[in-house]
Amino acid sequence: MAVMPGLEAVRQLWDPLFLLVPVYMVGVYVLRQMYPPLSREQHAANRAKQPKKKPFFEVMLAYNALMSVFSLACFLGMSWVVIVRQNMVIKGPDCMRYARDPLFRLIVDAFHYSKYIEFADTFFLIMQRKDVSWLHFFHHCGACINVGILARSGIEAAFLFVTLNGFVHTIMYAYYGLALVGIRFKAKSLITIMQIVQFFTGFGSFYTYKNIPCFGSSQALMGVYVYTYSYVGVVLLFFVNFFIQNYCKGKKAKNASNGKHTYGREEAVKKLD
Repeated sequence: MAVMPGLEAVRQLWDPLFLLVPVYMVGVYVLRQMYPPLSREQHAANRAKQPKKKPFFEVMLAYNALMSVFSLACFLGMSWVVIVRQNMVIKGPDCMRYARDPLFRLIVDAFHYSKYIEFADTFFLIMQRKDVSWLHFFHHCGACINVGILARSGIEAAFLFVTLNGFVHTIMYAYYGLALVGIRFKAKSLITIMQIVQFFTGFGSFYTYKNIPCFGSSQALMGVYVYTYSYVGVVLLFFVNFFIQNYCKGKKAKNASNGKHTYGREEAVKKLD
């Protein structure tokens, strides 16, 4: 039977870098007061007056390119660990098998540190005077803690987070980098779907880990289990709501609007006849 995590789990999983999360939260609040978001109309007016490159264009381009390459390296590296170095042995009786692999630890640690670098996503939004959604804010606050406790615990299931998230972020950062140089694809909805699919895939794959004796008896590993399901569950709800609001309801409203305009044009033609 799985144990419930307590203070011992908190002690084992704590990382001083987690203190950067409240710093990030305060920083977002302060910067938003200094650079409040503009409306779509205001952004359109600014583009008409000053049709030039976005602020920090070169920095943003380099950032997106590097993050895409880094995410791909983590995805490929972790795939190599699981398939080649560990012979695809997962959910075995030795819960620390992967933790003893130096390449596994290196990749998970690097992925953890990258989540603090991703705070730059929010900085770029604010400096462009764009709104920071609750989805974006909550996602960035919790992701670094989630990957941090994966790294601290040495949990085998960290490979799920790194491969799934690494794959999605490879595409996501490449998409935004290409958009900066004017190469645009209608892929925003696809990226959101990929995010949702990765969460469901991770949920399904991670669920049975609690049934492994060495896992269920460890407060630290069960602490990771409880936090991951709590945090990712909320993020999943945010993403599903975002998808419905932007790509389901929004599309219906647009189609309805187009239908009204078409009907109006037809009526005008009939009157002229």
